Amino acid sequence: MRGQEKKQTSMLVLRSPEDFVPKQHPIRRIKKMADEILQSLSPTLEAMYRRSLQEARRHAARRQNLERNGGSAVDGRTTRPGGYVVSQRIRKRVEEIFGWGKTVGNFRKTRLVGLAKNKLAGFMVGAAYNLVRLAKLLPLPEPA
Repeated sequence: MRGQEKKQTSMLVLRSPEDFVPKQHPIRRIKKMADEILQSLSPTLEAMYRRSLQEARRHAARRQNLERNGGSAVDGRTTRPGGYVVSQRIRKRVEEIFGWGKTVGNFRKTRLVGLAKNKLAGFMVGAAYNLVRLAKLLPLPEPA
């Protein structure tokens, strides 16, 4: 199985996220439906995941300037499948997260001593990025 069976209810908060959502909010119904659908799709997704692990190719970025130093090490056999284009798009999304962490999250240089402290700082930068994304996804509250 991908991941743990036990659902994570909270991360750095002692209260459950459901405590912050009103009882009649439509997101509760949507969450319940999504959970049921994901539960029913779990065997299918598990089979797809196993198959993708077997078919996965190593990703390599293609050099843009092909005239320099004999061209790119990545030839047409790698770039031809549609998965390469999708991989490049996802790679850009991942790189944007690291870019945000370096610029806005002030994580370009580590300012703490020790692995545990830097690991915690990295988690905090990641949590801050998730909060920023979440704020953009949620609708604005209506003025009182």
